[in-house]
This record gives sequence, structure tokens and C-alpha cells, in this order.
Amino acid sequence: MNQPAKEEWEMDTPAHLVKVLQWEAERLMPYLSTLLPDAWSRPSACDLWEVRDVVGHLTWMAERFRGTVSRAVRGDVSPPAGSPSGGTSTPAGHRAFIARQAMARRESLGDQLLPTFRAQMDQFIMLLEQLGPQDWEKLSYSARRLVPLWSYPYLTIQEIALHAWDIRSRFDPAARLSVESLPALVQGIVLQLGPPWDAAFGQDADLNRGQPVRGVGGHSGEESGNRSSRRGRMARRAAADSGRIFTLSRT
Repeated sequence: MNQPAKEEWEMDTPAHLVKVLQWEAERLMPYLSTLLPDAWSRPSACDLWEVRDVVGHLTWMAERFRGTVSRAVRGDVSPPAGSPSGGTSTPAGHRAFIARQAMARRESLGDQLLPTFRAQMDQFIMLLEQLGPQDWEKLSYSARRLVPLWSYPYLTIQEIALHAWDIRSRFDPAARLSVESLPALVQGIVLQLGPPWDAAFGQDADLNRGQPVRGVGGHSGEESGNRSSRRGRMARRAAADSGRIFTLSRT
């Protein structure tokens, strides 16, 4: 997939975010296909997870998100099978649940892990591409609270971008996040953290997509009329301070 022109990256519509997600996924897949068999059992930068565990997690995530979004389009906000009701699990309990699912998926798939990951991501992205303007504001399940469907591209970009770095950085110490994804990555972290972080970053607790996002370091962004330049500055600032992003995302 060719990288869109610069002006296209400066949009933040759901349709654009799906393109960013597809681009990130298509950057990761060929890289994973080049890894030698023993590389899959090497530790990743994600605590206690091997490379294959990270890919198992991303495979499970794509399956889970696809089911959640499909149900939400029909007005069903119930949790996926085996998941707690939204807002009822503790952070530690949720992390343990995610780890169990990642390792179980990796073990069950064996040497079919990579092709299954590719297929699940393709199906999830295809589903997102089919959503219309009337769908994006529909509420859906998440572990913390009900969220609108437009939050899923943000959250998935966060998962793919951060975990791609978790893998790449073990083999290339100079690996960096893609600048093109950083604005969406910052917003995804804010959405995942929830109150009080979303309010601190200028994102209302009711998840109003029209609310501007504050830049990293507490500097307020411009109003929506200057959103393109604001997001460009935020990306550059985040690129220069990516360590702070990782700290936020993993606390």
C-alpha cells in the first residue's frame, strides 16, 4: 500500500484513520514474514511477552474488535464471550486477562499464527471500511466503558504501532514509531486511559469527537480550524519525546 500524500495524513476523519491503520498493518506484515523461526521466541520489549505472544495478542485483538464492532452496528453493546461487563474489571485483572488470551491464541495457532493474524486484520479493516457516517457514533463495548465506534481506529492504530515497535526494537535498536501515526497514537492513548487523563488532554469524558486534543507536555492545541497544523506540531513533539508516550501507554 502506498503512503498517502502529506495533506491526506493531516485529516482525522474515521475513513482517514482506517487508511492509516491499513498502512501500519501492511508495514508490519512483510517485516514479520522475514523473521527467522527462532526470532519468534525471542523476548519482545513488552514485559514478559515473546515476539510470538505479541502477534498472538494482535491476532486476538483483531478478532475481538471485529466481533465487537459488528455487534455494535446492530445496536448490541454486550461484552464478547468470556469478557467482564464494561467498567467492572480492575486494571490488573484486565492486563492478566489480555495476557492469558494472547498466549492461548499463540499456542492454539502454532505455525498458522502469522497467516491468521494477516487474515483477521484484513477482515477487521474491511469491516471498518464498510461503516457509514451513521455508524461511527454508535456505542460499543469496551473494558472501561461504552465508547463510540470512531474510537476503534484510534485504539487499533495504538495497538499496532506500539506493538510493532515492541518487536522491531528487539532486532533494531534504532527502530522508531512512524511519524504518520503519532497523532492518532496520542489520541488512542488518551481514549484508553479515560478519566481523568482524557479531560487533562482536552478530550471530554463523553468522548465528543469534536473536542480538540491537547499536545504532549500540556501545551494546548489550536482550535479545530487549525487542526492540520496542530496535529503536525503534535506529531513532531511526540516524535521527539516518544519515550513519554510509551510511559503513558504502559502505566
